[in-house]
Amino acid sequence: MFEKTAKRDWAWKQYHIEDADKDSGYDLYGKPAEAVVKEYYRRKG
Repeated sequence: MFEKTAKRDWAWKQYHIEDADKDSGYDLYGKPAEAVVKEYYRRKG
């Protein structure tokens, strides 16, 4: 179960936004989830 996720981790170096769709890590930068989280906190105030 954990073998496939063992390669994913929080990045120690930020990837270029153009490469966000190629990144399989947990980072949100440049991915659809980033917009969801930003909107949530914007509404929460």
